[in-house]
Amino acid sequence: MKKRDLAILKSLQTFTFLSTEQICELHFSNLTYPRVNANRVLKRLRLKGELGAITDRSFQSYIYYLKDTKVKSNSQKRDHYLEIASTHIAMKNYSDVSNLKVEEKIPGAEEFRPDISCTWLDLDWIIEVQNSHYSLKQLESKLISYQKWYKSGNWKRLYKQFPNILIVGNINSKFNKSAYDFTIEWVNKISDLEPAIAYFKASNIKKVTKGAGKVKTSNKANMGVSQPIKSNGGITYRLS
Repeated sequence: MKKRDLAILKSLQTFTFLSTEQICELHFSNLTYPRVNANRVLKRLRLKGELGAITDRSFQSYIYYLKDTKVKSNSQKRDHYLEIASTHIAMKNYSDVSNLKVEEKIPGAEEFRPDISCTWLDLDWIIEVQNSHYSLKQLESKLISYQKWYKSGNWKRLYKQFPNILIVGNINSKFNKSAYDFTIEWVNKISDLEPAIAYFKASNIKKVTKGAGKVKTSNKANMGVSQPIKSNGGITYRLS
């Protein structure tokens, strides 16, 4: 099997579902005709019995999955998996993503599985991707588990500093991020972080922290003193 074939299968193992466009972005973006080449490879992998495809979506691209996946093709979480993949692709547009894990348990934090945990912009991130299938109540329930993990100190076995916690999706004004002992930020989409990312890159700064205060607080993780910069979503980020 070709190297690119194996890479596609690995991506599907990670994200469970991927659309044709997402596979093009991940594995064919360097080619002159990414869609043509992707369709040719994906058809071959389907004929070999490696992939299944959802093809009954009028005027929309196919959705692919591994033939041996335990997740049903009509799973209610399908759109959520696609959103996770889209978030990852958006992140890659700004900087390489490494140590990527999707819905995997973190050692010492058995009560929750983050949608994404990774290293990005030389920082550790835990990201929750919010969509119509993920209610505010469910999110708050998960973040209570994050709070327990933070207070337990178990995160210090893996991280020098508590990871940046980011929620991506429609911002809910009822969400109270001040209820937690660590900094949480919420953006509609990854591109809302573009001004902060640009500032980070231009300054060659190795730590991104968030907050509106002028001094470091005693009860919040990942806060620092520096020049504030607003994201496209209106959120103030501090980089130090």
